[in-house]
Amino acid sequence: MSSKYATAQKIPEGLPELLKDFAREVLRKQPVNIYAFGAKYFKELLEYQSTSPFAAISEQVQEMLESTDSSHSGVVTFEQFKNILFDESLNLPERLSQMALIEQSINDDGTCSYQGFLEILTPCLDAANLVQPNIHGEEQPRIHIHGLIRDEFEQTLSLKLQEFQACGAGEIERAAIRKALQDQELGLTRKEINLSMGYIEQQYPDGTFDYAELASNLYELLFHSHEENFLSLPMDKDSARDALIRAFQEAAPEGVQELHALDIESILFSCDLGFTELQTHAIIGVLADLTVDVDFVAFASYIAGWVAQFEQGTDLREVGPTVAGMEREALQEHLLSEFKKVDTSDTGYLPYTTIAEIISQLPFSPREKSAVLSFALPSMSDEEGVPYIVIVQNVVNVCFMQTRLALDLVESEQ
Repeated sequence: MSSKYATAQKIPEGLPELLKDFAREVLRKQPVNIYAFGAKYFKELLEYQSTSPFAAISEQVQEMLESTDSSHSGVVTFEQFKNILFDESLNLPERLSQMALIEQSINDDGTCSYQGFLEILTPCLDAANLVQPNIHGEEQPRIHIHGLIRDEFEQTLSLKLQEFQACGAGEIERAAIRKALQDQELGLTRKEINLSMGYIEQQYPDGTFDYAELASNLYELLFHSHEENFLSLPMDKDSARDALIRAFQEAAPEGVQELHALDIESILFSCDLGFTELQTHAIIGVLADLTVDVDFVAFASYIAGWVAQFEQGTDLREVGPTVAGMEREALQEHLLSEFKKVDTSDTGYLPYTTIAEIISQLPFSPREKSAVLSFALPSMSDEEGVPYIVIVQNVVNVCFMQTRLALDLVESEQ
């Protein structure tokens, strides 16, 4: 029973974030005894934080942030945030400060909400301390970022910035910049977006810039970050396999090792490994059947070597002029004609099984067929069917992508 004399209780700083992390683990693990699970979770968390060599530095950063935040709002400016992480009194190597900085997102008003960052700072520094710069020989230099060579990246980013432009020529708001960077045609990871936003915040504080110049500068920035391995992406087969399995396990109930192909596709879209939308569909093409559950541990092991090579950015293959024996326009026109023949009501939609039958009649390789059909996965169960124009628009590009990224050369280890 409430009382008019009751005193409003202040929520301790960090409590919402702590409970959110705990709730996420409970939902992911689905423990039978939530109390025993909670006791073990908080005990391990406390032990970890007390044994890390960076625990004291994290406490010092917290004190500096809270001292700077005189209004106790939980936010500071990006400039204040950066200055604290690079403060000489922390005795942090510049490399570790930089890797910690890109964990922090910038709000649309230019501030940084630091409480969540403090929760992950110690493990972030622990992990960053183990990462070394990449070493590429002259025979195998890095030539692309997420499958995009320089001209492709700059052109795509310039177009996206113009597409999301909100304030007139050359001027764009932070929220719009973030949306442009988050576009799946670029495939940028969360850390890459944070790094890019921090650069823009410093170099273009009024939000005014030349699109082509910014795209060129961001390519240089990201290229350097990959070479220095600031982004901690998996560069070898074992770490790629582990990263994929962790991503799949977070989405699967505890003890379950299978996910539907649609879930696999969704996780690859969001797992922060830098795959563009088109590349994700190309990867799904290595699955023989998109209608069944997939052993995600076997799948991760199957593609891990290729993922590591992709992250190293050292190889792209030449693409021929045809797919399934036809040039682009001829193949698209043929498919559209075949779809329309059976779509007698001209709805623009067909059942997944019908689309699969039509695709099977063409001389696609098994992996090309699966990659093409993966565009139909999100609508597979919809009553109205699959919008087949999506298949027509992407059929050539996704098959070219498989060839370009050497996905047709992935060898089975099962």
